[in-house]
Amino acid sequence: MSLINPTFMEKYNVLPFLEKKILQILSISYARVTQTQLLACLVALDIKTDDGKHFDAGTKNAILKRLRNELHALLEGDFLQGKNRSVLVVNRVYVEISFLPGGAHQGLEIPYCIS
Repeated sequence: MSLINPTFMEKYNVLPFLEKKILQILSISYARVTQTQLLACLVALDIKTDDGKHFDAGTKNAILKRLRNELHALLEGDFLQGKNRSVLVVNRVYVEISFLPGGAHQGLEIPYCIS
């Protein structure tokens, strides 16, 4: 499948599970989110890495390193605004689309994890 000029949902549907979950979390946040806040959400939601590791096991640096590739891919795919991983904001073009009926956020219940 070619990703030349894909629609949002085409791009979204080919993302790995963890990248989808990161986007879902960030798309319902009305504020900028740090990596530490994102980690709190991943832990609260019991989301694991592709190889089954929890995000609350190990040192903070090791845990953040687990997210590096996913965040880089989301930045490169234009899902996130900005050029670095320090502050995470979903590209606003996609936020509205992800909240349409049947959008990317369906079935996601976010506990209060971003303060």
